[in-house]
Amino acid sequence: SADDWIFVGTDESTTCGIRRDTSTEDRRAYCWGYGQFGILVDGVETADVNYKRTSPAQVVGDITNWSTINPARGRNCGTTITGRMYCWGQANGAHLGVSLDPIPPFSPRPLQLFAGHLSLESRWARVSSGHHVSCALRRPGISEDQERYCWGKSGTSGILGFGTDNAAR
Repeated sequence: SADDWIFVGTDESTTCGIRRDTSTEDRRAYCWGYGQFGILVDGVETADVNYKRTSPAQVVGDITNWSTINPARGRNCGTTITGRMYCWGQANGAHLGVSLDPIPPFSPRPLQLFAGHLSLESRWARVSSGHHVSCALRRPGISEDQERYCWGKSGTSGILGFGTDNAAR
């Protein structure tokens, strides 16, 4: 069957894209480039800074309705057509936006953000990531305004935008 690339995003070392299978309408994610910290989610778990793929590799898992993917330094985040949000890659400094105990050095598979929190697990429109921080916009619900959520490591720059150096919401 024929595949169409419908989305592509890149940072300084990784590129990810979404291919739509024209026969099934599946929208699968692919990544390539440097793969340290499981950022390519191609099934290879490594912290090797020299690990790389020079051609697209399908992101592991059964998600077939990707909408966007935003590669960022050390991690990737993406949203699905149904409004769910996932992140993977380097996990230090709350970069992935999920609570794991113990915190692993990286996640080699997409982790759904806000899973189990029915009021927050869907309606995500887009996500954007930088060096230490990710932010996402959530579609408004009935009688709600669009919401902005940020997470990661702020340090002393206030980059999260919530009036303190180490806040998340």
